[in-house]
Amino acid sequence: MKDFEKMLENMDEEKGIVESGEDLNKLEKRRIWERTMEKIHILEQNKNQEEDAILSLFEGTKQDEMHSDDFEEEREERNNMRGKKVRRFSKGFVGVAAAVGIMALAGGTALASSHISDFFKSVLDIHDEESQKKVVNMIANTSAEDTNAGVTVKVDQIIGDNAGFYAILRVKNAPAYIGETVFGESTIKVDGISEKQSISWTEPTEGGYSQNEDTEDTCYTLKVSTENIRGKKIHLGLKNIGYNDEEGNFHALKKGNWNLDWTLDYKDESKTIAVNKDIDLMTSKAVWKSLVISPLSVAVKCDIIKQGAAEFSSEEEAEKHEGTDRLVVNFMDGTRLDSRFAEDAYSNDFDFCSLKFDKVMKLSDIESVSFCGKTVVLNENKNPIERTRYTSKVGNFTLDLPKKLDGILTMKEEENVHDKDFNCNSHRVTFTGKKNGCTMNLFTIYRLKGMYADADLERCNPFMKYIGYRGGYTYAILISEITDEKELENFADILNEDIATCLPFFEYLK
Repeated sequence: MKDFEKMLENMDEEKGIVESGEDLNKLEKRRIWERTMEKIHILEQNKNQEEDAILSLFEGTKQDEMHSDDFEEEREERNNMRGKKVRRFSKGFVGVAAAVGIMALAGGTALASSHISDFFKSVLDIHDEESQKKVVNMIANTSAEDTNAGVTVKVDQIIGDNAGFYAILRVKNAPAYIGETVFGESTIKVDGISEKQSISWTEPTEGGYSQNEDTEDTCYTLKVSTENIRGKKIHLGLKNIGYNDEEGNFHALKKGNWNLDWTLDYKDESKTIAVNKDIDLMTSKAVWKSLVISPLSVAVKCDIIKQGAAEFSSEEEAEKHEGTDRLVVNFMDGTRLDSRFAEDAYSNDFDFCSLKFDKVMKLSDIESVSFCGKTVVLNENKNPIERTRYTSKVGNFTLDLPKKLDGILTMKEEENVHDKDFNCNSHRVTFTGKKNGCTMNLFTIYRLKGMYADADLERCNPFMKYIGYRGGYTYAILISEITDEKELENFADILNEDIATCLPFFEYLK
């Protein structure tokens, strides 16, 4: 499941900022546009209408009513620009209008950077002085770079902790393309790490563009997850720059190889808390030794006492233990982070598991951490969010939603419905909201007969998000679109505050 828990986040707050008339810088404006458009799908895959849609959303005006001379002039100007290189911004990683100051140390890393890149501010949702102070010592710059085929790739800035690191890659003279560009291949090698210890990383993701002196660089973000990587020599290998077509096939726009080497260093702000709880970890017996928390992530360390089976004998046996190894963080604001649905969940043979936060967190923000059914309480929550449990036998799940929605939400179950998108039998559970005379289908959970991967969902229904597979059925969720002013006024806050964070409260009935 990709970034579902970030969907609709802070939309009301951002809408209020725009309507207040405050002078937003380009970074904030683009951040608001990207996050809002991604979250409520108002664009319906039509990138050519993105400016029209944002005006409609924030100015509360339907597109078919926008016929002023000024707006028509703007529309014509935008149409004239189409076909040229477009600034595309990926999830949570946006372009920067101002120049970024660079402090470099040849061959190594400069610690404690006094400047946090605006890219990192967007990635980690650092938009207040308190959050910035929490991570400023964890930021470091490096001068590692390589030039090939007329393209220069530089590791611009890094931030990390006990569970891995983020890096910003700045690319000069990247090939022009109207969509999002990617590297054809990426490899990470780390000196001084045993073969037993696994390393995972996301492919470098284009985030936007940044002015650097008189040139415009394309910037990518890279996330690497592993244990105790600080102080190690890193080798990053990149090959070819191009794009992926709708079928996921890579097409090179610029062929080349870029190799970057540097010694990773930063100040690790992680805190270790002793736990020492006996746990059943899948089919193994283990001891949960400690909990490691930093402003960027949470991790658990375990000792395996009795090794279980290397693999399951059947699908039923696998489902019996499914989820027993999950890592769950409960926050003081009533939200939850669950490794089942987190993009940045990492495990190394179960003796080290981590989750990256989607923004900078303080220890006081965390109520508790659960692993393998055992819980460590960190802070007493005197005002917990009360929740109502919705149970669907047709959908074969329970879902806990805030009690404040009682009287607003209704649940409708449908059995044995033919799904045209997947050409299969399905069961559907639709949650409808009714408020101030406005009725809206907020979201639907699908139980599709058969096994479908993320790629299948992307192809058959790109707005449908994968939940999981169980008992011969694929589970998915589809968030409805806000289509008019009334729905925006009555349900934007519910979608933002409640539906956006509902999946970690989802459980199968059996």
